[in-house]
Amino acid sequence: MKQAQISPIKSKVALTEMLERRFGGDPEGFIGSINGELNRLLRVDLKKARQYLDNARRCGRWLPSRFRPRFLAMAGRLALWSGDNRQALKHYRSALELSENARDFLAAARLRKGMVEVYMYLGQYAAGIKAGQAALRYFRRRGLDMEAAQTLTNIGNVYHRMDRNRSALRYYEKARSLLPDPDGVAAAVVDYNRANIYANLNELKQAEALYRDAAAVYHRSQMELAENQAYYSIAYLNYLADHYTEALTAFERVYDSFSELGDVKSAAITQLDMMEINVHLNQYGSAIMASDVIVPRFRKLGMCYEEGKALYFGAVARMELEDYHRAGQQLKLAERLFDGEGNRLWLGMVALARGNLMMRRGRARQAAAILKTAEGLFEQSHDLRRRLDASLARLESLRVSGQERPSETLAKRLDMANLAGYQRYRFHSIEGDYLFARDDFVNALKHYEAAVKMVEKMLSGLFTDEIRYFFAVDKYESYARMVECLLKLGRTRESFVHNLKALSLVNKRVISESRLRSEVPPQVISNIRRLRTSLKKQYRFPKEGERGFAEALPYESVEQRLWQQERKARTFLYPSAAGTVADPAPSGGLSRYMAADASVVNYFSRGNSLGAFVAGAGKVEYVPLDINLDDLGLVIRKLHFLAERSVADRRLAESVGEIEDHYLTVLNGALIEPLQDRLKQDRLIIIANESLAQVPFAALRNPGGECLKDLFDLRLVINTEDIVRSRGSRVDFRSGSNAVFGVSSAALPLVDLESRAIGQSFPQSRLYLGADAICAELSRELATADGFVHVAAHASRSSENPLFSRILLNDGPFFPFDLFGVGVKAQLVTLSGCQTAAPGLYYGNSFSLARAFYQAGADNVLASLWPVSDEATTAFMTEFYRYLEDTDDVFASYRGAVKKLQTLTSVAALWGAFVLLGM
Repeated sequence: MKQAQISPIKSKVALTEMLERRFGGDPEGFIGSINGELNRLLRVDLKKARQYLDNARRCGRWLPSRFRPRFLAMAGRLALWSGDNRQALKHYRSALELSENARDFLAAARLRKGMVEVYMYLGQYAAGIKAGQAALRYFRRRGLDMEAAQTLTNIGNVYHRMDRNRSALRYYEKARSLLPDPDGVAAAVVDYNRANIYANLNELKQAEALYRDAAAVYHRSQMELAENQAYYSIAYLNYLADHYTEALTAFERVYDSFSELGDVKSAAITQLDMMEINVHLNQYGSAIMASDVIVPRFRKLGMCYEEGKALYFGAVARMELEDYHRAGQQLKLAERLFDGEGNRLWLGMVALARGNLMMRRGRARQAAAILKTAEGLFEQSHDLRRRLDASLARLESLRVSGQERPSETLAKRLDMANLAGYQRYRFHSIEGDYLFARDDFVNALKHYEAAVKMVEKMLSGLFTDEIRYFFAVDKYESYARMVECLLKLGRTRESFVHNLKALSLVNKRVISESRLRSEVPPQVISNIRRLRTSLKKQYRFPKEGERGFAEALPYESVEQRLWQQERKARTFLYPSAAGTVADPAPSGGLSRYMAADASVVNYFSRGNSLGAFVAGAGKVEYVPLDINLDDLGLVIRKLHFLAERSVADRRLAESVGEIEDHYLTVLNGALIEPLQDRLKQDRLIIIANESLAQVPFAALRNPGGECLKDLFDLRLVINTEDIVRSRGSRVDFRSGSNAVFGVSSAALPLVDLESRAIGQSFPQSRLYLGADAICAELSRELATADGFVHVAAHASRSSENPLFSRILLNDGPFFPFDLFGVGVKAQLVTLSGCQTAAPGLYYGNSFSLARAFYQAGADNVLASLWPVSDEATTAFMTEFYRYLEDTDDVFASYRGAVKKLQTLTSVAALWGAFVLLGM
């Protein structure tokens, strides 16, 4: 019976006529037909299933009361699939009571079979197994193999839920042996569940084959919901196999499909797995936001297991952002839920997180004991993948705490184990660190080289965008270890080349994909527009004379929700393959370039120590520096603080300026003077990363008061590729395509003057002022203008998440992630606002607005390290473009503008903020 056949039945007379015509007057045939169609719809579309059952229950009012348990059972089944487990249990219990009173034992057994799954989702595992065993005994006595197979499958699901994988697999295999059709839907259901177990056992290829077989059966049977469930599981396998971009794309799509089909429960579970991949890819803010959203949802659905997992992933994300107090609170809540369910695996996951927290706090011996407990819990649940995770964490704690014998035994076992890619990376990193600490640099290097290979494999599974950047910057540590090891072995040139390669991989230029935005679903576009409208209202303009504005809340913000929607849009715009990790330009090319007139200084840090590679004229040396990273960071923070005070209050500028000069001299003494004898060429190329990116190198001054910019033709770059591919600093901007954006306000009256002055220097430039300076126009100009794009507007750094640093245009903020799919064709981008070159505090401590534009394709980016004044910025930018008009040389124009500003003020804070990235 289809929907169209039962919806017209509006009376008892109409029902009686239909029963006579189609079923010979037998209501049993009618009920069986309804039950079959409902089962089909449950795997196709829950919204249609709900409408169908409403119509069927209306007809049920005119049937004898003995059929009431059947309708209650169907209502329970619909509630179960919809995620309302408490309501499902209520319907099943009522139906069971009526069936037993009527001595309908077959119906009672079938109800118990269905109740197994309900009890499972409510965390009442013992009750679920008891109900299943009672139903199984009845079906076996009656020789009902299909019913027995379904019951065995449901019991297996409970054991899977309890993470007793071997027990679950035995039940699934028993179920399959009873099925008459090995290629039918029932067999596909069993195979799907078997695949879940193989995934837990790290047998990923076997799991994927079973998932795909099941999906094919569901597709042939037009069971859309079940097919989507199979593809959801394949998405998770992509994550386990390090195919991250494919996994993200698949998760977003299956989530949308579940939502469209009305499967609230599966949609929420998909979000849960997306939380896990967000944590793995260092997208901590996204994971925290998702946790805060779906924990109450699972609580409402009575799904304690899923609620505990959401709390766990939220806690791990908070721990990564050093919010240890909140992380600890959430781990306690998760532990309470898992303990109530007797779930050993997830109690093990909580123990694993606590062990990692102990390691962060320097308590390695305590961590080892906790992690031993986690291993035991994973062993009991037969989850090999997670047991290996705990073993790796324990190996690190044993190595750090000096427990030689147990660590050696564990290391040998892990080396022989079937480790996944990320696990193999961790193993080699831990062993490399251990051997390095024992001065066994030869063998340590072998492990570091193996770890780096695994990193490059993982990076090949990510499309080149911001997500890849934040994942890669976290993995730079592997290269740093290898570089330090090579230094210890006296292989200086080799260590230098490897460090340049690492920086090139981390800071890889973003690939511009010209895919149509029309491919994105209208609802996603609508959500993005709504959130951008909200953001426009959120920001206040700054105080008079400042080119910055107030920050929003950190990770529970509108920006985070916007980023979530932008990521969803990307899943429709990503290319079919993430691409491979190509080597950067060969070191020989760099050597040939340097032999002419340049010295390259590549600062390198490991732990708290700092040094510098100095390369020039075919020679590479490494110079350890006396200052450590902690002390350097303190000096930089003091300098930035004083500079901000000078800009904010011009009355303090002169008195504070002397102290600023002192810190600039200190930085020069720490970073430049130890290298001075090796810097023979006129051109000095500095490759600075992490905290070094916050140093105003041009303004550094020697004891004689000479600035570094006056002693050398200075260049600040990010990686080797920028040096080798340089086209020179001279560009014919007058015949190029240029654009100027200016958003003035009562607080920034000079922005309009600055923009028009640039327009006078370059009359062919397109001016976007006031209402015309909008995000869409900026994106269009960035993709097409081959000269310069100048943006004069309020800007702000987000210390919490640098993805949310922004430029405030007339229609709202422009974020780094807005460059996705746009690319930058311009040879020069000028970001004339506050802190546009300043990185955030987390996520690698080096990502900024300037870096985002640079990686998106700009040859040169002119930006600021700290807040800048409207007056000084206008003077600087006006002079810069006047020089550019005369010389077509970006760097000569930069030096000329700085000198001009120095004639107007001696305060370094007013001109030293401006940095120029590029060659």
